[in-house]
Amino acid sequence: MKQLRLKRFRARFASAALISAVTILGFQNCDQTRLVLNTELASAKSDGEICAVVPTTFANPTKVLFVVDKSGSNLTTDTNQFRVRTISTFFQKHVQNPMVKWGVVVFSGAASEGYINNGSTQQPTFSADPTRVQAAIARIGTDPDFGATPYRSALSMARAAVTFDITANANEISSYVIVLLSDGTPTDYGTPIDEMAIDTDVQNLKTAGRVSLSTVYYGPVDPAASGRLMRMSALGGGQFLDTNIDGQIPIDSLIGFSTAEPWVIKNIVVTNMNGAPCDDGTIDADSDADSLCDKDEIRYNAEFRNDPVKMQRLGGRLFDPSNRNSFSTYLNDSLWYKFAVFGEALPLNCTDASDPDRDLLNNCEEQYMRSSTPVGPTQRWTDAMGTDADPFNFDSDGDGYLDWFEYAMTRNKSSGLDHNNINQLYLGLRLDTIFQQHRNWRNPASSPAYDGEFKFSRVNASGQNCYTYKQTVLPLYRTAAVANSQVSGISGLEHAANENVVMVYFLQSPERDPNGPGELRYSFQRVSQSSNQVRLNLSIDQYSSYRVGQESRVKP
Repeated sequence: MKQLRLKRFRARFASAALISAVTILGFQNCDQTRLVLNTELASAKSDGEICAVVPTTFANPTKVLFVVDKSGSNLTTDTNQFRVRTISTFFQKHVQNPMVKWGVVVFSGAASEGYINNGSTQQPTFSADPTRVQAAIARIGTDPDFGATPYRSALSMARAAVTFDITANANEISSYVIVLLSDGTPTDYGTPIDEMAIDTDVQNLKTAGRVSLSTVYYGPVDPAASGRLMRMSALGGGQFLDTNIDGQIPIDSLIGFSTAEPWVIKNIVVTNMNGAPCDDGTIDADSDADSLCDKDEIRYNAEFRNDPVKMQRLGGRLFDPSNRNSFSTYLNDSLWYKFAVFGEALPLNCTDASDPDRDLLNNCEEQYMRSSTPVGPTQRWTDAMGTDADPFNFDSDGDGYLDWFEYAMTRNKSSGLDHNNINQLYLGLRLDTIFQQHRNWRNPASSPAYDGEFKFSRVNASGQNCYTYKQTVLPLYRTAAVANSQVSGISGLEHAANENVVMVYFLQSPERDPNGPGELRYSFQRVSQSSNQVRLNLSIDQYSSYRVGQESRVKP
């Protein structure tokens, strides 16, 4: 990406100065993509792209079945344990996923065997027991390799594993990810090999359920053997790897371990966590990211000292602009402000500082966010909502914005539970426009507006929806240093003096359920005024993520 330049944006505020304001922002789903901040304005724009990424934690069960060649030729083709090493690495990476079960089938001689089976009938099954699965993978390397390469038997046993599991778990909607690894050619489809019969068996496997078949060829260079496995993966809706061409890359680099269903991105938000709407209608520095401007906290301290009611409610304490929790470990300062000024009830007995849904509200603060008439995007969603925020859904009202972000931008306790509030007008601007442009709703024209443009662009080769995003304005502010203990212990919000933390996040949902709960992907990145060039990581596959699960009130 070209180096992009910034022009310093100057403005005067009561207690904090805007540092540097204009940048070019571009997204691309590649490892080296970065956002470049300089101190002069460039006329060029960056046209980037971001594509939906299928999560690896599924709302529905996923069953992974390794179908592994143990024919005699492996005595020479796999002396360095490629099969065991590759499968074990893949398993260890995903073993903590609670929605995944595993199966192992091997084939050699004239038959196949399920290394994970039900014991009595040797029916191949799936298991979530790590010890049992790892033992099955280890057997691939310790049991002898011998005999021929019975593809037909392997495909038949894979289909039997899928159909048996569907019958045994009739209430589940499972996806089956099948990976077949071989170093040779089939020996049970006649001579010459009946390619049409192979295709028919693959298609029968594919239609047995929500199945994808990926294949790996690791034998000597053989275009016919490699091409056959490539054709099988295409028919099976999966991916193909030839180690002679691609090298011995990890399996998840091949298949992406995805449900193979398309996803849509609801919204992309880029926000400076250290810039908050102030009482005077501006956007200004908020060192501790509590949604109260530093200058407002200083003014509150001067004004509240002379108000016995407010001081009593605050227990005689004052706001600290460098501490998100000046009054309580479990409730941030903006909630205490609402209590001090309006007497709004706080869950003072709550001591749960966890934030399972990553929306920057801990479970005590979720209880404060309330609406007597919650509204979601659909009737199903509305019917499932409670009157307080959902601690297991980062977007309780399904409007595409984090619960904390909605509250921080409006200081309204019901914002995160009202899907319709984004349509409200403030001096002629809709609230969702104010959100995207990071304006102050009190006076939207008082501060520089973010100018992000988010547009659908195409469907990529993996079937995922892709979008372009461009932004040229991102104001920065002079801040005080804050430690992790001063920002509610939220990793990523701590920063040095005159550093700003920029949060980049997007919300995505399955294409089949665009108005349903989905996944959050996010990253906190620091920007310092002391550097002429600051690179923000825009490799979205490296972002932290949270997938709404069955604990949520609105089920995926």
